[in-house]
Amino acid sequence: MQNSGLDVTVTIPLNKNIEDYLFYKPGFLDKDFCKSSLETLRESQWDRHDFTGYETNDPEHGFGWTREVKSSPSGSAEPEFLGHTGLGWGEEQAKINNVIVRKLQSTLTDYVRSFKYKWFDGWNGYSVIKFLRYNEGHQMAEHCDHISSLFDGKVKGIPMLSIVGQMNEDFDGGEFVMWGEKVIEFKSGDLIVFPSNFMYPHKVQPVIKGSRYSYVSWAY
Repeated sequence: MQNSGLDVTVTIPLNKNIEDYLFYKPGFLDKDFCKSSLETLRESQWDRHDFTGYETNDPEHGFGWTREVKSSPSGSAEPEFLGHTGLGWGEEQAKINNVIVRKLQSTLTDYVRSFKYKWFDGWNGYSVIKFLRYNEGHQMAEHCDHISSLFDGKVKGIPMLSIVGQMNEDFDGGEFVMWGEKVIEFKSGDLIVFPSNFMYPHKVQPVIKGSRYSYVSWAY
């Protein structure tokens, strides 16, 4: 039979159920590691969380993003964060970060390979871990992860995958909710991965009792 010149390669069908791109990894971190890490994190210096975005100087055409804008949708109820640019970040916090980042390699590999998409076969790197502490009354407003502040000119790319991990479970409230109604049941050490785009809105409900410790990173 004569070759028509068309590409007849079999293409893997695209899964159109957005929940199937939410990957849950129970026990990603050992509970003993979480417990020992919390001893360090509790004694660290924390800063108030906010969202960083940019405004255009050419709103008519929608380009020219030059002015950084910070916002706090939850006001005084915003959680606290501990990141590598803050005063609370030191050698011990970096060690915890390094353990988590090293373990991410195999987990993200499993995530990417599970879809068998030729057009989605890897990533370039991760952001440094950001720890979050929600004390009583703290919450995170619903948002999607359009993280532009990761890229300061040295790092090139776009956030592809959001990574959220839980460090403890001895608190009340603080549910992690996606799509306005799906509650993710986290245990200490568990982790989830999902695409960093507008189709994956998520929030954290107010903490009623205790303190909720979690962490985030983004693969780009």
